[in-house]
Amino acid sequence: MKEKKKKTIDDWIMAVLALIFALVSFNLVFIVIKKNNYKLPVDLVIASVLEEDVKDSLHIEKPEFVKGIYLTAYTAGTRRLDDLIDFVKQNDLNAMVIDLKGPNGEPAFHFTNEKLIKYNTDRELYNPKEVLDKLHKAGIYVIGRTFVFQDPYMVRAEPSFALKNINGGNWTDYRGVSWLDPTSLDVWQYNVNMAVDAYEQGFDEIQFDYIRFPSDGNLKAIKYVGWDGTTPKELEIEKFFAYISKILRRKGVKTSADLFGLVCCYNNYDLGIGQVLERALPYFDFISPMMYPSHYSDGFIGYSNPAEHPYGVVKYSMDKANEKVEILQASATSTPLGGLRPWIQDFDLGAYYNTFEVNEQIRAVDEANGEGFLIWNARNVYTPLK
Repeated sequence: MKEKKKKTIDDWIMAVLALIFALVSFNLVFIVIKKNNYKLPVDLVIASVLEEDVKDSLHIEKPEFVKGIYLTAYTAGTRRLDDLIDFVKQNDLNAMVIDLKGPNGEPAFHFTNEKLIKYNTDRELYNPKEVLDKLHKAGIYVIGRTFVFQDPYMVRAEPSFALKNINGGNWTDYRGVSWLDPTSLDVWQYNVNMAVDAYEQGFDEIQFDYIRFPSDGNLKAIKYVGWDGTTPKELEIEKFFAYISKILRRKGVKTSADLFGLVCCYNNYDLGIGQVLERALPYFDFISPMMYPSHYSDGFIGYSNPAEHPYGVVKYSMDKANEKVEILQASATSTPLGGLRPWIQDFDLGAYYNTFEVNEQIRAVDEANGEGFLIWNARNVYTPLK
């Protein structure tokens, strides 16, 4: 009888402790996002608490200033990888950004998480262990890039994840590309699980791209699972930021976010896609605005062709971004803000880009106290910097 009574008391104590832990976890999330005038649903908090701890794996320390280039998953799996390692070393760079997915969203390699294994394809575009070991031995910091909400592969694999058309079927943009629903918790969990898996396999940082609402197509025909259109898109995207930050920061996973370059230059405008710089800064270790001069419209800050002014466009964008950071830092919050590490252009669009044009962008980033830079060329063909 006494043993049964003792067991009942022990069970009661454990239940109370569990409740206290859950309440503390909820309050921590609430404190972080209270300033934005919304609360996350309780199930988001519970999901973050129940995630398993990250397994130990080999990572290298982040350089003080990350200076890198982009590689597709295909390139990472070819002999060109060795040539690009040489390029990185010869040009005083120290990082590579490599896709975690193939061009249609399929996993670029085999995931090991039991929740993800069913999505693996028959072949790997590259062997992550071999690639990461080679890069780490060369002292190269490796960032795994994932494009989040534009993912036709997952639309086919999990139709319930897809944006729906109010007239039936899946919604597609003007190019016929299908998207995942940016307001779906299932989509959020899939991407977090993938980020954790990639980190466990040795990627030093996870970078999130296409973290936005669609920008073209018949937007009025979209049916969302978790959004009725009454709240601003920027708040819905920030909920996703808060969710992944809650989980990945607790696990020690470094994260970064790719945003449109124009988010640095506008106040109180989300570009119609839910991206606002101030609403991303508290949730990531680094923010990488895509400051490609060719992507700014003619007439931007008086330039008839912004692509011909690589220094001016990037310097202006960085300065405006720094102003936003300073305002947030001056506000009453202890939340750390992500460092600015922009994407810069190394491709011919609007103007011819060679060593001078690429270095002019780097000079602008350095003068604006950026925390490094990432160089983009979709074909992974890069201009020597010297």
